[in-house]
Amino acid sequence: MAIKALLLAAATLAATFVSGTPVDTQFFSPDDAAPYALFDSPKADSLLSTLQQELASHNASSALLASPFDNSSYKVSTTTKDNLVKYARYAGAAYKVSSKRWTCLVNCWAPETLGTEVDYHWDVFSPAAYGFVAHRSSSKEIIVSFRGSTVLMDWIQDFSFLPVAWPKSIEGSKVHNGFLSGYTSAADGIKKTLQDLTAKYPDYKIVVTGHSLGGAVATVATTDLLISHPEWKSKMELYTYGEPRVGNPVFANWLSSQNIPIFRVVNRGDMVPQVPTRWMGFEHHTQEVWYSSSSKDPVFCGGESLENDKCQNSLSPIQLSIINHLQYPGLSPSLLYWAIGQVDSII
Repeated sequence: MAIKALLLAAATLAATFVSGTPVDTQFFSPDDAAPYALFDSPKADSLLSTLQQELASHNASSALLASPFDNSSYKVSTTTKDNLVKYARYAGAAYKVSSKRWTCLVNCWAPETLGTEVDYHWDVFSPAAYGFVAHRSSSKEIIVSFRGSTVLMDWIQDFSFLPVAWPKSIEGSKVHNGFLSGYTSAADGIKKTLQDLTAKYPDYKIVVTGHSLGGAVATVATTDLLISHPEWKSKMELYTYGEPRVGNPVFANWLSSQNIPIFRVVNRGDMVPQVPTRWMGFEHHTQEVWYSSSSKDPVFCGGESLENDKCQNSLSPIQLSIINHLQYPGLSPSLLYWAIGQVDSII
């Protein structure tokens, strides 16, 4: 009990510190090893080493992996740093919001999310799916937020990524089966709630967000909503954080060509966006927004190709990190509790 209390106190202190820091300094120091101690370090080291070796072994042929992208009609979208933080807060809230009450530590009390009302919450055991649909009248928006895995190490350890044909309307498109099932198990309730909300608030935009696996599921959800409800296209936006690759180049091309605002945010050397690997047949959609270690401002990397090799792909395998997966501005408070793993929910 004493150890648990100490971990909770440390996480609370760190969460308060991070969320109260200006956005351009909301990163832990690279030399700060404290959050890393919350992981099973030997397992984390082993998994990171495996990925680094795989990336290094294929590095010589990486130029051959680039997928063609017809960007003739592509429009590069931009947003503000404040918006990147705001929707990271909603992604982080999905780890703690467990009912139709907007209650969680820090993220639910931030000025940019205060006043949010939860309209639908799902907690599906199998296939596992968690998240919420909410709206915020003061900013005229509907939020769909998907939670990531609570056991990061166990997920990364499973490199048996199985692509399946989906959706049927896009010939040749394939996506990761686990990400697809994480959405379809809750899709009916999500779409019913969105139908009700869009009818009630026709001038509200729809923002889909998620972190880690939640970001992957958010991407699948956005694709399905664009196909099943094309009338919503003009009001849809997608923000993901630390999203793994979701589908093959056909899937990535289709989503990228829809010209809705998409911001696939990547923090420095976060290793999760590097899996599943490109030589497994997976490819990221546009557009990457990269928090690099050399700039205080995020770099918008989209447009000329599906994956911009001048952004995170420019890093060497040895520069990849697990702790960077926890350090997205606006997201860190909830993830500190998540990283502890075995600590019970406290808020």
